[in-house]
Amino acid sequence: MNGEIQKLKKLQEATAAKQVEITSFEEKEKLVKFLRNQVFKNVSTQLSERFREEISLRADRIYRTIAESDEELYWGDNYQIILKDLQDGIIRERSDDQLSGGQMMSAVVALRLALLQTIGARVAFFDEPTSNLDAARRENLAHAFRAIDVGREEVTEHWYDQLFLVSHDVAFTEITDKVIEL
Repeated sequence: MNGEIQKLKKLQEATAAKQVEITSFEEKEKLVKFLRNQVFKNVSTQLSERFREEISLRADRIYRTIAESDEELYWGDNYQIILKDLQDGIIRERSDDQLSGGQMMSAVVALRLALLQTIGARVAFFDEPTSNLDAARRENLAHAFRAIDVGREEVTEHWYDQLFLVSHDVAFTEITDKVIEL
């Protein structure tokens, strides 16, 4: 009987420790939500607007290279991805929930590259950046990465010290300096 009581006490202690851990996670979640909803949204609107516009312009150049398209990439007010194009003489805007997988992946990679460049990151990592891309976009993405590496300004100037690409796509073997096969 004492053995069972001891087991129950240990379970009670473990449960109490887990409750403390859960409470800690809940407090951290509340802090993150507060920061996201109150602080980050309100931090110098003009400064964040300027950075968003700069990132948007850089991302648009990169996106057009990847997509070989006349679509204009714009990073919207609520950080929504928007593609604008002209269809039948009418300007059409489509947001991220209306884009194909290839358009979305191309836009996300372009925005990420532009963001990393704008904040001055010196090292960048991309894991499977060609997911959902057709053969032409995969090839264009590889050439866009190479264009950035050599600083072709129609895409964007060279800005990183190291760029790591994890991919199964052979398009990248042609443009990389070193390949590590696993």
